[in-house]
Amino acid sequence: INHWFFRKYEPLGATFPFLIIVAQPPAVLVFGGGSLVSDLLYTYVVFLCSLGLSIVVYRLSPLHPLAQFPGPTIGKITQLWTLWQTLQGYKYLYHKSLHDKYGPYVRIGPNEISVIDAPAVQKILGGLDKGRYYESGHHKLTPPAIVCLSGEAHADRRRVWNRAMTTASLKEYEPLIVKRALELVSRLHGHQHAPIDFVAWIDFFALDLMGDLAFGGKFEMMKDGQDSDGLGKRIRWFVKASNVVGQVPWLISTLQSIPGVDQVVREFNSFGQNLAKKRIENVAMGTKDLWYHLADEAGLENEKPSLENSAADGIVALVARARSLCSAQDS
Repeated sequence: INHWFFRKYEPLGATFPFLIIVAQPPAVLVFGGGSLVSDLLYTYVVFLCSLGLSIVVYRLSPLHPLAQFPGPTIGKITQLWTLWQTLQGYKYLYHKSLHDKYGPYVRIGPNEISVIDAPAVQKILGGLDKGRYYESGHHKLTPPAIVCLSGEAHADRRRVWNRAMTTASLKEYEPLIVKRALELVSRLHGHQHAPIDFVAWIDFFALDLMGDLAFGGKFEMMKDGQDSDGLGKRIRWFVKASNVVGQVPWLISTLQSIPGVDQVVREFNSFGQNLAKKRIENVAMGTKDLWYHLADEAGLENEKPSLENSAADGIVALVARARSLCSAQDS
């Protein structure tokens, strides 16, 4: 009954199901006349084993909607296997090995499929709602970035991003790119007779550049030769935490309700808003960087984006830098 109920009425968080599951064995003993002390452990074991067996049998049976898709048995049974692969940091290699073995469509979780079929990409991205994975980096008290939105709200925000990524706009970013590239070459040349951490310097370059584009600069990591404020470390931690929590989205609302846990997302959002305010104060209106488009300084939208929403999208640019850079370095 529990399995059927939660499968039909999927909860948005883990708190309610946890309380229901914990409360049922004692309730059965109380109303059934059993000994609450001596029989409680036995009742819990029987109850949890029965529930687990029901879930496993259903997920491996032909009755499951994804039964036709191949994949590892452990992945079909539990999402915790994917969570473990994510924690190891090599999920992309694991997924590649699965596709090499099973083909373009692989069932990697009880209700999750990995797809590498190029013709299907447009249909998936253009016709399906986003999964709850994208909620992992958003807190209910902070404005959502474009990656967390769907439907009309996403389309409205996407327009400013489209203008920011046109050929003409990218051409306008070239002076900032050239400036930072020359600075990188100069800094590396100054260390030509000593060993350097090239990956770290590329990281400094990317952060300085995206800081210029999204918030008018002010990071200056190449100048300092180090991540003085710990920004890069915070972004990498945020990316990893979002990836991990995104594998078990039913835990997101529960984790965010714990005092202190939600503080990371909220501090990251406040950090972006502070950068946005400095960009407005210190950079001339009309300077055509990425912020120019995110904040709709040209006034092309019917409703101008709020500072909070534009700052959230600016943070997306920084985080995207981290994701892209990590992927390139791993390759």
